[in-house]
Amino acid sequence: MRRGMILAFIGLGIIVVVLAIALASVGTELDQARMRREDLQLEVDDLQDELTGLSSERQQLQRQAEDHLKQINQLTTELERLRSEAQRQEQPSAAGAATPPPTTTTPSRP
Repeated sequence: MRRGMILAFIGLGIIVVVLAIALASVGTELDQARMRREDLQLEVDDLQDELTGLSSERQQLQRQAEDHLKQINQLTTELERLRSEAQRQEQPSAAGAATPPPTTTTPSRP
C-alpha cells in the first residue's frame, strides 16, 4: 500500500511538472505574442504618421498645381490680349502700306 501511494505521488509529481512546463510554455508564447502585437502597433503608428505626412504633402502639391494652372490661365489671357493689341496696331499700318508711297524723282544728270 505504501508503495502504491509512493507511485501515485510520483505520478502526480510528474503530472505537476509537465503542467508547469506547459504553463510556462504558454506564458512564453503569450509574452511573445504581446511583444509582436506591440511591435506591430508601433509599425502601424509609424505608417499612420507617414500616411499623414504624405497626405499633407499631396494637398500642398495639389495647391501648387492649382496655383500654376491659374498662373498659366492668366498668362494665356495676357498673351491673347497682347496678340489682339498687336493685330490692331498692325491693321492701321497695313492700311497705310496699301497706298503706294509718294515717288520722288531724282534730277537726271545732263
